[in-house]
Parts: sequence; structure tokens; C-alpha cells
Amino acid sequence: MRKPFWLPAVSLLVTSCAQTPPAEDPARAEPDAAALEPEPPVPATPPGDPLGPRLLAEADRLFTEASRTRSAGDPDGAADLYGRAIALYEALAKFDGSTALAVRAENAREARKKATAEAETAAREKWRAEFLSALPAAPFPDDAALVKHFEEAVARNPDDRAARRRLAALYLADERYPEAAATLEQGADPEPVLELARAALWYRLGRNDDAVARLEEIRLRWRRALPLRVERPAFCLTPPTGFDRFTPAGSNAFFPQQKVWIYFEVANASVAQVEGGKWKVSLRCDYEVLDDAGHAVPWPEVKDFARDYDPPLYGTVPDDVCLMLGVVIPRAARGKYTLVLTLTDKQETKSTEARMPFEIR
Repeated sequence: MRKPFWLPAVSLLVTSCAQTPPAEDPARAEPDAAALEPEPPVPATPPGDPLGPRLLAEADRLFTEASRTRSAGDPDGAADLYGRAIALYEALAKFDGSTALAVRAENAREARKKATAEAETAAREKWRAEFLSALPAAPFPDDAALVKHFEEAVARNPDDRAARRRLAALYLADERYPEAAATLEQGADPEPVLELARAALWYRLGRNDDAVARLEEIRLRWRRALPLRVERPAFCLTPPTGFDRFTPAGSNAFFPQQKVWIYFEVANASVAQVEGGKWKVSLRCDYEVLDDAGHAVPWPEVKDFARDYDPPLYGTVPDDVCLMLGVVIPRAARGKYTLVLTLTDKQETKSTEARMPFEIR
């Protein structure tokens, strides 16, 4: 018989999938002398510490623990445990072609999918229970009783935003606009929909200046939060003269050292109010040229060039913001290039990038 030797570590990954070799037949013809020589040793897992079976046992333990956790009413925790078991099954399957591992991984995936669905259902049920708990006990009362209930709830806890919102909605449904406006004004609630509702109520009550001021405040806040954007970038052969007053070049093919102008508009640039009721816009534009392979092209004419755009203060909030840059096409070989514009809002430290392909002929 052959002398015992350690099997490769890969074959030891899943002992449950290995088959016991058939017993040697005593009547079998004796092998030749060469076959009796011991085979060379191969790298293997250290004796008594087979990594593969231990990992498989850990994956099975996680699966079992996940099932118990799910049965105990914690689908969120179960989904996490199933995910860890799946990771181990899939890692083991990469080193062992056994279909049993693929089946176990698939079973774990199905179980995690069900646990995740149960967790979502539980979250919805919890929210529904919390919502219903804020309502008066059945039978469902009339509107007057509901108003009284939420008035008392707000009086007990002025910071209860949920009760305040429901009370304002009941006032609106009953066309009690002054009470609805007062209810929304008293609580600091950042919900944008409610801010718009406040502005609409002020307009309804004849507080036009307050309504316009609130709408302008909301618009400026959203404008600061929205990402900076470059719109309508264009190469021009003649200088632009203002917003939307430019003539795009008929072709984006230029000669080296040719003077061109770049026009683009800026969306969502933040504005800040300064002394005297004026409004300030502050931008910065950096740009470079890349060749067809994405490498920067030497551009001595505009080395370390950046254009700070700090126009005169505006009397009202500006909506139409544009930039016009005069540049000289770099002295470079014929081919395709890209002008990269990097625009930065210096007040909100937000930035964006625009790429303008062109050709040197």
C-alpha cells in the first residue's frame, strides 16, 4: 500500500463533500516496484487544523444562528448573519467545485431575502402603530374632537412636530387659515413642504410681503444645496457681450496660437447678501488642455491661470450668471484635444467640471 500523505488544502475545504476511497482488494494484482515508491509530499493544512472544514462549520453555525434569530423576531439581525454565512459559502466555493456549497449559498441568499422583507414589514408596522397611537381611541371622533385632541397634545408638548403638523392640517381642512398659519409658525419645522404651506397661507391672509420673502428664502436655500452646474459651454470666434449674447464658432477646429473665447452659463451659483441690500456672486474658473491620451498639454500662455469672477454687486438676486474667458490655443501638434473647465463656488465650496472637445489643425 501507499504511504499516507497529506491531501492538498483545497481538497480539505469541505470534508462532507469528499468521498471515502474504496477499500483495497486483497485479490488485486501486486503493482510494480515503481508504484510502491512514496509520492512526494505536497503543501497541506497543518495536521489537526483543517481550515476548510472549520470555515464550513462556522458558515453552518452562522446560518443556524440566523434562523434562530429570525424565529425570535429579529429579522434585521438575521439578515446580517445570513449575509456573513453567504460570504463564507461563496469564498469556499471558489476553491471547491462542490455543488453542495452552491446549494447552501443559494439557500442562505433566499433566507436573507425573506428576512429583509420581514424587517421592512416590521418597520412599516411599527410606524403604523406609532401613528395610530397618536390618534384618539375608537370610535373615530368627528373633526371638532380631533382638533381638540391635537390642540391638547401640542399644549402638552410644543415640540411635538407630528401633532403640530396634524393640527395644522385639520385647521386647513376646516378653512381656519389664521390658526393654521399660527400653528406652523410657532414650531421650528424645517420641512420644505410646510415652509411652502406657510408662504401660501400668508398669501391667503394678505401677508404678501411675508409670503414673497419666505419663498425667496426657500429658493436661495435650495439654490445653495443644489449642485453647481455648467450649461451651454461654447467656443466663440468673437467676444460674447453678455448673458445669452454670444455666437458659437461654426467648428471646434482651430489653429495653434489662435485667439478664441469661451462662453458658458452657471446654474445654482450661491448668492450672499451684503451691506446695503446688495447681492454677491463669487466664482473661480481653472482650466487646462488634455491631449487625446489624457495627458496635460504645456500651455505657457496660461501657466497657473485661474480666473476669479467677482462681478459688481447685484441690486437683486441674480438668476442669469455667465462667464466669458479669452484664451489662446496652445502651440501643439495636430490632433484632438479637450479643454477642461473646473468651476468653483467660493462661497459654498462646491465645484463642477465641464469638458469641451476641440481639434488643432
